[in-house]
Amino acid sequence: MIAARPPERNYGCRVSDDYHYRNLRTVVLENKRLRVSVLVDKGTDIFELLYKPMDIDFMYRAPSGVRDPTVNVASISNPSGAYLDFWHGGWQEVFPTGGWPCQYRGAAFGLHGEVCLIPWHHRILEDQKARVSVHFWTRTMRSPFLIEKTLTLEGEEAVLHISERVTNEGMTEAEFMWGHHPVIGPPFLDESCTISAPANTVVVPDSGLWPRGRLREGRYQWPMAEDRHGHAADLSQVLPFSAKMADGMYLTDLRDGWCAVSSARLGLGCALSWPKEVFSWIWLWHVAGGETESPFFGRNYNLAMEPFTSFPNTFDAAREAGTQKRLAPGDSLNASLAFTIFRAEGRIESVSPEGHVKFSL
Repeated sequence: MIAARPPERNYGCRVSDDYHYRNLRTVVLENKRLRVSVLVDKGTDIFELLYKPMDIDFMYRAPSGVRDPTVNVASISNPSGAYLDFWHGGWQEVFPTGGWPCQYRGAAFGLHGEVCLIPWHHRILEDQKARVSVHFWTRTMRSPFLIEKTLTLEGEEAVLHISERVTNEGMTEAEFMWGHHPVIGPPFLDESCTISAPANTVVVPDSGLWPRGRLREGRYQWPMAEDRHGHAADLSQVLPFSAKMADGMYLTDLRDGWCAVSSARLGLGCALSWPKEVFSWIWLWHVAGGETESPFFGRNYNLAMEPFTSFPNTFDAAREAGTQKRLAPGDSLNASLAFTIFRAEGRIESVSPEGHVKFSL
């Protein structure tokens, strides 16, 4: 017997898996304040996170747009992997490796691992006007992991809740990196935005990694650093597109697990919270027209605030530094995240695991 679908509803919380976008299966969750669109056939990428009261999509959309990896064939394979060929902005899951390509136990991994390019399975768990919830899962191709996550919207909250688990299904211990790659862009992002994070330390890598970067290599006290001319640089300030720069940096010694961006122009902000015992690093990637090579060619203006388990941004280097994670056979690691959109009311004091933002008096 085929189970009856719930009656269609155009109010309250609602969810649908009847959509295809650019031929990719797509799940859409929404309530009065948010619409969240998820590419099930491409890594469960969140390519739309729309704040409906102001018609502002927080996810950066790259000029190339969304492409279907199964029907777009490159003239030659990219030695870094296919990630950048199909990067449209948005929010990717990064697992089981992060950063540049690597070799591990006989397997080759491209930029940002496996799960961001492969199709997932899904099942709608709950479809009520007060709450909608969808479970997603997939198994990696070159490593022994099962990764699962559940996305939930509740009531009229402008909060996306994400509950996740990774499990080692192999018969030997397995190592991994795990991170999230949400990329924010216009119409929200501009030079009126500031970044808040409960970090004590910012690490700027070797300038060879960021030839169009503005910062001098070293460890600094967040949010200040030194630029390549020896001047003080406030890293909490988002730069205008005219800056023509591209910076990568890493925040650590976290007092809590969250990061936020506030817009003085809009009086609006967004925050991501997570368990800092799982994701102990924040990778910040800020580009203002400074990525001049393929595939960007100076076009992108974006900010990524990425919670990660590990540092630096290659799996080999993370293993050398001892920041990779390990799971014994059959063991799992769980994490819950919340992405919230809020009215900016001053300096941010904290963001709770449930996504509630508290401001300083």
